[in-house]
Formats: sequence, C-alpha cells, structure tokens
Amino acid sequence: MNEMMKEFRMLCREYRKEKQWLEELCSDVLTDSHTTPRVSAQISFLMQDVHRVEDVLKRIEEKHGSRAARIVRQVYVENTKVADAAAMFCMSKRSLERNLNRWVREGVADHDRL
Repeated sequence: MNEMMKEFRMLCREYRKEKQWLEELCSDVLTDSHTTPRVSAQISFLMQDVHRVEDVLKRIEEKHGSRAARIVRQVYVENTKVADAAAMFCMSKRSLERNLNRWVREGVADHDRL
C-alpha cells in the first residue's frame, strides 16, 4: 500500500471523531463571538481532514457507484474487518480487497489531481 493510501486510511480512522469535534467547535464558535486564532486554526485543520475523506468518498461514488462508496466507508471509516465486510456485501474477501485497493487508489489520486 503506498503512502497516499496509508494516509487516507489514517484519516478515515480519525474521521468520525474529528467530524464530531468540528461540529462541537463550530457550535461553540457560533455561540461565542470571541474566537481565538488557535480555535480558528483547529477548525481549519479539522475541516481539511474531514473534507478530504468526504471528497475521496464522493469521487469513489461518482466513478464506481454508491455500493463501492458504502463498502469503502464500511471498511475504512467504520473499521469493519475485510472478511466481515465481504460477507455483508456478498463478495469474496479477495475480490473485496482487490476492489477496495483500486477504488481507494483511484479516489485518492482523483482528489490529489485537483
């Protein structure tokens, strides 16, 4: 697995937690007019990570369909074991791994081209 895919996997592992933090920070900012530069920087950092994951998933869905995006989300974001996801989606483990690698590699590459 190349570095781009490793980075994407890491972002996906943190995605749910970072999205929740982002929502909490943004709601605090809306109620508090005294936003510090540090809080603004945190919001910017979290937004970049969250939007990167969402954009790659969107590109996977556009190119390979909603089922592919659901599978990637299930394995990468929800952290479901590949064997369990393969059973859930009625695929062999090998087929699912091969497709996952291709979908993610292409989704990340498409995102990085912009």
